[in-house]
Amino acid sequence: MKKFKYSFILVFILLFNIKDLTYAQGDIGVGNLRNFYTKHDYIDLKGVTDKNLPIANQLEFSTGTNDLISESNNWDEISKFKGKKLDIFGIDYNGPCKSKYMYGGATLSGQYLNSARKIPINLWVNGKHKTISTDKIATNKKLVTAQEIDVKLRRYLQEEYNIYG
Repeated sequence: MKKFKYSFILVFILLFNIKDLTYAQGDIGVGNLRNFYTKHDYIDLKGVTDKNLPIANQLEFSTGTNDLISESNNWDEISKFKGKKLDIFGIDYNGPCKSKYMYGGATLSGQYLNSARKIPINLWVNGKHKTISTDKIATNKKLVTAQEIDVKLRRYLQEEYNIYG
């Protein structure tokens, strides 16, 4: 009976520790953020046409090597892009079953400025405010997605200030 009791306790401890180990490995961590925003090239596609499929809440594009699918519960927003040429900006990352996902956004194509504009960014470094304007955070689009600004800004901050260590 004593052996059974000790065996049960040992198995319980092992299972408990394995569960915690798995949970810890699922943590995103600063290293992954650094790699995601600095090691991956971003994708900047211009003039990609939606396939105009009959699925109301979905857009699908072909980039030659990959098909991009965007789904939304907001059918009104999706309908603005159906069958139209779009610019797509984002960073792709691997998902389950050899699939890829993209953190990014889309804007209507053809809405460009004559020259690229630098997007001013407010920063507080060591308690001091400064506004930066750099070619690294610039676009020639009249409308820009938050994801495009986010990706370019984080890359700049990592290069200049090493925000992810």
